[in-house]
Amino acid sequence: MDKKRAALVASASLGFLVSAIILTKYRLNLTKQADDDQVRAVVETDREPAAKTSSTSAD
Repeated sequence: MDKKRAALVASASLGFLVSAIILTKYRLNLTKQADDDQVRAVVETDREPAAKTSSTSAD
């Protein structure tokens, strides 16, 4: 009975470890995506004044 219990505990521990790794990778991916979106937003706001300046200087 002890071997079955040990196998069950090992299986549960392994399952928990795998799920923790998957969730961590998913969380890191979401963080990277949010950072990319933030950088994109900053770049877009930086481009707007340049576009306005060039259009006003063309007038």
